[in-house]
Amino acid sequence: MIPFIAIMMVLLVVVCAVIIVCSNKIGKLDLKAKDLGSEIDTLIWDNNHKLKCIADILNEKKIEHSIEPEDMGMMVIGMNATLQMVKCMEIEKQKALLDEVLEKHPEIREDEKAAVHLTKLDKFTKEIVPASLAYNKAANAFNSYIAVFPASLIASYQKKSSKEIFVYTPTYKENA
Repeated sequence: MIPFIAIMMVLLVVVCAVIIVCSNKIGKLDLKAKDLGSEIDTLIWDNNHKLKCIADILNEKKIEHSIEPEDMGMMVIGMNATLQMVKCMEIEKQKALLDEVLEKHPEIREDEKAAVHLTKLDKFTKEIVPASLAYNKAANAFNSYIAVFPASLIASYQKKSSKEIFVYTPTYKENA
């Protein structure tokens, strides 16, 4: 009888250890993917803010334009990858509209405030691509880990599911 109890105790300890290790790794991988996703959110928010600042400058100078940055209050941290891709495409669209205005009014580039925002805005694609690659790497690591036993059972119990991949191909041509 004692050997049976000892075996059951050892088995219980092993199962608990596996649950703890898997839960810990799921949590770490999930947090890393969320942190990197938040970096994309921040880039989107920051570049949308720059577009808004430039639109405000154009309005102050009474320059007609069709730039309509998204309402900053509607942008949140923690967007899913699909929504992030939509927001990136919208920023590209707004940047193309801005380029049309800059073509007609090159003096805007000389405005000190506008020049700062334009310089930072021109770096958007260069910043979003590496951020999306880092996020995708973390999301793939998370997805791969929770796809196998026993992590799949633990992730299911924790109501964790696969992360979306950020598939974004910039079409906007950066200014030189």
